[in-house]
Amino acid sequence: MNNNLYLYVGCGNHRMEKFFHADICVFKQFKKAQNVGPPDLICDITNYIPLESQSCKFIYSRGTLEHLKYQELINHFIECNRLLQNDGIIRMDVPDFDLFIKDYLNKVFKNELGDPKTLVGPMENYNDFFVNRTFYPDHNYLHNIDTLSRALKKCGFTDIKRCLPGKTEIKDVSKIIYSCENGRELSNILLEARKDAKIAILVSKKIEKPKNFLKKILAYVFNLTVTRYNNRKATIFEYMWFYEKFLIIRQKLFIKKILKEYYKKNS
Repeated sequence: MNNNLYLYVGCGNHRMEKFFHADICVFKQFKKAQNVGPPDLICDITNYIPLESQSCKFIYSRGTLEHLKYQELINHFIECNRLLQNDGIIRMDVPDFDLFIKDYLNKVFKNELGDPKTLVGPMENYNDFFVNRTFYPDHNYLHNIDTLSRALKKCGFTDIKRCLPGKTEIKDVSKIIYSCENGRELSNILLEARKDAKIAILVSKKIEKPKNFLKKILAYVFNLTVTRYNNRKATIFEYMWFYEKFLIIRQKLFIKKILKEYYKKNS
């Protein structure tokens, strides 16, 4: 069995020589007005990557893991453990929340987030910069060395270390890695770890799917979900929606009576 595969997970529209590319999304290949072609594998990296166990020497991700919820991150690390040969290397490039905080305390302002559509509010000073970095769209967890190290240890990894751009145990891809990491250490964690077959790992947990029949069909067949227009209000699929509408109708019909009772009670 060939166990020297270099796997790039969450590759988006980025391609690297010598790497086998995996992503859940096909439309990213057209990002930035160019078609780089589909990834080699289309799969959910938080669930199952259709490769043989111990088939990989190196697994790399850049700007991907912050998009996973914590349990999804754990599931991904467990899957990476399965795929890596003994002593195989996992490497990640993830926004560093500690650096966000450091920049905030030093009142650093960089209008670097690009497309205005990605902003959650104004971008006028260091405070806005911090808020927009923190609540950047589709980021589901804020990481630092501590969060990533603890997660990696739970999933069978050791020799966890922060790295400089291109400084990797896998020497024959160091120049390739450097070309896509250079400068990113100013705001990101570049972290590398080694699989240790002797460490007991967690068991992967399946992410809960919708229980409602209609929501389940929408999710499994069409990859759609029904979400609240207003998160503070109940939806039609919940008992509380009907109760809420009953109360609203009652108050519209009897608001004068309700007020009268209130004033009488508090006079």
